[in-house]
Amino acid sequence: GVEEEERSLANLVASVLPGWAAVDRAQVEVEEVSGEGAQTTHRVSAFGAEPQSVALHKWTEVGLADEIYQQRTSAAAVLFAKHGLAPPRLAEGGDWYIEPWEGSGE
Repeated sequence: GVEEEERSLANLVASVLPGWAAVDRAQVEVEEVSGEGAQTTHRVSAFGAEPQSVALHKWTEVGLADEIYQQRTSAAAVLFAKHGLAPPRLAEGGDWYIEPWEGSGE
């Protein structure tokens, strides 16, 4: 169910980000904030974590089906972050990537 998926997402973030290692995973908050497109987005937050809030993006089946689209998106993210135009990717894996939660939406 939804609660099980949220625990899974919380565990993913806490296990891959060094600044989340000591966070009590039961206290991690997960909120789906997806819009349209080839990925879902969750705001994952925890008191005492560094950074305190992150955006966890997961590719949908549509996004996973287009490897070139994923590669272009990743390359663009690196380039934009290098020039201060987008947040940096903190971690990424097969069907997900994590960025600091920045900008509007606080």
